[in-house]
Amino acid sequence: MKLSAIKGQFGKAAQDDPALQVRPVVQVKVEVFRQIFAPIRDVLRYDPVYAGREVGIAGQIQELRRMCLEAQVAHTTKDPQVKAGRAKLLNVLQSVMERVQETENA
Repeated sequence: MKLSAIKGQFGKAAQDDPALQVRPVVQVKVEVFRQIFAPIRDVLRYDPVYAGREVGIAGQIQELRRMCLEAQVAHTTKDPQVKAGRAKLLNVLQSVMERVQETENA
């Protein structure tokens, strides 16, 4: 079955069942992000711009997004699926970064 057909079926089911219209909330602890982004923190430790400074999770995500954007610009492609996947990755990183910043400021 194609993904578009599955999406259509889910959309119809969501119209029929109000419980499916509620967006789920997923809680992720900051410690999980620290573990995931530890390799990025290690890379930033040796970067002259960040040397000697502690970079928080939001800063690490922002730097990862910047690195992905630079890689996307440097390695162009004409494949629309690859382009869409890259754009989706950047959007997800942007969304995660905004959520982490909101959490840090709360």
